[in-house]
Amino acid sequence: MIRKKSKTLNLKLNKITDNLVNVCNKILVRRENNCNCFDSNNYPSKDIKGCRKRNNNSYCRNYNKCKRVFSKFMTGTEPEYNPEHWSEPLIEKSHNCYAYFLDDKIPEVKSKCLDICKEQGHNNYKCKSNKKAVNECSDLKPQPGNYAYEHGTKGFKRNRHYTCKHMKKKILIDSYNPKTKKSNIYETDFNKPCPKDYYKGGMTIQKGKTYHFYRQDKNGRYSHKQGTLKVENKDASGKAIYAPHLSDMDYNKKKEKGGISYDEWCGYYCIPRNYKADTHAAGGTR
Repeated sequence: MIRKKSKTLNLKLNKITDNLVNVCNKILVRRENNCNCFDSNNYPSKDIKGCRKRNNNSYCRNYNKCKRVFSKFMTGTEPEYNPEHWSEPLIEKSHNCYAYFLDDKIPEVKSKCLDICKEQGHNNYKCKSNKKAVNECSDLKPQPGNYAYEHGTKGFKRNRHYTCKHMKKKILIDSYNPKTKKSNIYETDFNKPCPKDYYKGGMTIQKGKTYHFYRQDKNGRYSHKQGTLKVENKDASGKAIYAPHLSDMDYNKKKEKGGISYDEWCGYYCIPRNYKADTHAAGGTR
């Protein structure tokens, strides 16, 4: 059975199709723990080529082939996966998936969070070290469209429409560049690499209710930040994310009222690294 799958994969390896992406995604996810390499923090290794050489065995053969295929969709300038960089209480409890998607830590939002914490009677040290002390910062989470609205972008009105069409408009207009007369972020396909100094991100929605973002890291996997929770790189089933649009996005398996289950994929985007071009987001409520 394994030989048959390997032969089929070999026949279609040089032609990127939806079927190849689907097959490779399943192989990568299923064999991740046995065929990937992990650092001392148990994070996936960013040395993709080196890992393929170290795990060059029959069991990992197709995994390595699929890793090579998916690596062709990368730029090599993706950000590193480092949850600790987002774990500071004033950041973790005030920044969300949108800020993480943009790789933007927003000074104004962090400062407002500190002010709110102090208003609760806490001192600087506790606000900066105790996550429970900053639980009231949730409403500061950056929302798509807020930056454009606050800066008076012509023709844009802030709204709470959670459709792919409206959400795309919001994130593109937030990072509109008046010099180039276009957004610094642009749409792309999963199987197309972004230019150098850009990385890929993706967006999904629960129609009419909410949204979520993912971004690709240097190790090839995608990671995300759910609201004011910790940064993570696994889906709703606790599995590795190599293709977000194929991952488990149902966080409401018990079908509870108000639960979140993303049901429409909105697409992929090329996002510039901070040193390449500016992206924007502003804090506020939905």
